[in-house]
Amino acid sequence: MRVLIVIFVSLLFVKKTYCQTITGSLGVGFGTYSMNSLKNYNKSLIAQDFNGINPVVTDNFPSYFFYQAEATYTEEKTIYGLSVAHGSTGSRVMYGDYSGKSIVDNLIRYNTVGIRLGEILFSRKNFSLSANAKASGIFNKLKVKEKLDIYGNVLESSTRYHSVNFGLQPFFSGNYSSGKFSISLYIGYEYQITGRIFANNEDNVYVVDSNGNEIYIDGRGFRGILSLGYRLNK
Repeated sequence: MRVLIVIFVSLLFVKKTYCQTITGSLGVGFGTYSMNSLKNYNKSLIAQDFNGINPVVTDNFPSYFFYQAEATYTEEKTIYGLSVAHGSTGSRVMYGDYSGKSIVDNLIRYNTVGIRLGEILFSRKNFSLSANAKASGIFNKLKVKEKLDIYGNVLESSTRYHSVNFGLQPFFSGNYSSGKFSISLYIGYEYQITGRIFANNEDNVYVVDSNGNEIYIDGRGFRGILSLGYRLNK
């Protein structure tokens, strides 16, 4: 994170001091999440037979909202940005009969820190269109929560894990400004290089399935963000 901030600040001083704008923005995004590794693990769970009853997946890492704050520095047609974001998704596998039920929740929350480089392709009056790329560090938290309810007797347990991914997101951005305010729409796709999932406080213990295959948090997918910005300089 410190390296990303140093790079961004350095860029501010390398450029000349004319035709510059500095903007802060807050946005709400909507993302899809591949999660192939965890989805395959859920498939292996529902393939099991418990006395003739198969578990079912009631949620399987659906698309969901996330939130982003960004600072951008624009000179002429070049855009530099530094952003932070937070999002979540999850899954639920449930098995139940007349005697009770068992629920396994995989709850994922993530925080990202990213740097952006963009180029304005088209500009007319108050509207501009740009092509961009963002590189991010993605810090994932996974909470596996298990609940067993037998004849009203409830047992609960949870285990926490973490992983770090690297993301690269090409995206297009349309921006409309009026005075010091602006509204932007980002549309793109994020690719991720996944890291191992480790148990909290146990950095030598990583997660595998029943066959010994590693499980990953793969959050790649489409991203769309609608944000409101405010120009900080004159």
